[in-house]
Amino acid sequence: MNTVKVLFFVLVLSICAIACQNRPPEVKILTASYIGDMEAVAVGYARGVSPIKFGVVVYIKVRGYWWIKPYLNDPITSLVGPLWFCDITTGGVDEEATIVRAYLWDYSWGEPPLVSMGMEIPIDESVPFAEIERK
Repeated sequence: MNTVKVLFFVLVLSICAIACQNRPPEVKILTASYIGDMEAVAVGYARGVSPIKFGVVVYIKVRGYWWIKPYLNDPITSLVGPLWFCDITTGGVDEEATIVRAYLWDYSWGEPPLVSMGMEIPIDESVPFAEIERK
């Protein structure tokens, strides 16, 4: 994705954040690059929440197992206004990730489940999330 497209997304989403403040909480993934990209970044947005109170927790599925991103010791991605950006290729064979999942996370909940080579993500189904399949 080129810089002009990213800047366009930022502009559109910033306008939407102002216009759509009274929406139910939700998180979306706009892009997560392609399988094989060694510098992949997941990009998305959140609506209906304060960026001071909420962040995003991102997991990738590689070879059938879930891994938290970007790191076990830094598991919550901050919101920049309505937007979030998460490095999803931080080691191992992360570039092979086939699925990216992002959860909206209230900082008051403490640390999210620190999944590393997990079969499931132990987060309640009521927590808003988005998922994208990489090609």
